[in-house]
Amino acid sequence: MGQALFDSGFEKRRLKLLNSLAMGLLKAGARMGVGGKQGRDISVQVGRTTVTLSLDHPTAKPNRQGEWQTRPGPADTLRLTIGIGGTGLEYRSVWQDADDAKLEVS
Repeated sequence: MGQALFDSGFEKRRLKLLNSLAMGLLKAGARMGVGGKQGRDISVQVGRTTVTLSLDHPTAKPNRQGEWQTRPGPADTLRLTIGIGGTGLEYRSVWQDADDAKLEVS
């Protein structure tokens, strides 16, 4: 049997950060939803506004079939992208790990 989807150091760190975000958002009255087989379909409902999130490695992209893959290996660079406005993204903000500051402490 193969390795579990979220068993790598990278995926464990990613899921821990997503959980922290979800708990903070819930306290603020917003709700996070995470879907898709690899947990890459992330959205937040803030009132009547849907906000999309992406939390992954900066080079991560879906394959030709539009499917995302989990990332094996150690916990390395994460990038958080927040967007409003669907595929055209009217607003987008990006945070990324730096050598001296991880997303968890930024």
